Amino acid sequence: MALVTLAYALRRSNPDTELVYIGSRRSAVASLPLWNRSVVGADDLAEIIEDLTEHSSGNPGKLAIFIEGLTEFTDTVAESGVSQLVTASIKADQWVIGESETSTWSSAWSLSQPFKSGRRGLLINPGDIEGDSLLNTSLGRVSPAFIPGRGYIVGRGKARKLQIALPPENRA
Repeated sequence: MALVTLAYALRRSNPDTELVYIGSRRSAVASLPLWNRSVVGADDLAEIIEDLTEHSSGNPGKLAIFIEGLTEFTDTVAESGVSQLVTASIKADQWVIGESETSTWSSAWSLSQPFKSGRRGLLINPGDIEGDSLLNTSLGRVSPAFIPGRGYIVGRGKARKLQIALPPENRA
């Protein structure tokens, strides 16, 4: 849900940014009307990854790439392409958001490395060691009673608390 919240916030703040959704498998998020382009599955992504990388590199600062299930592309035909896309997009000053379960990031070294080395990211409901293991940044002591939507935004190696709004249907 945080992925969609970020996408809507970016769309509202910068309507000219092209939003690209990449998903490892079918989900309701892929069919939302907010995406300019939506690609689901490693096979479909492998077919267009070169064009997408060239488009990203050729239009600095004009794209936002949202990858749902990033680490699920490990050991697929699209793994090296996704890694190249992320690296090229970061160099082209694009927004690149990679989403995955915390426990899977350490096994997806080539895909997670550009995110870890940047030392910036968004951690929603993190555990004590997730700042260190995912973004090489200490979060300090993390309360086990985090409320939904609470987390940390990390930039330049500094962590700040964050609360993102949840749609009414997702509130407890």
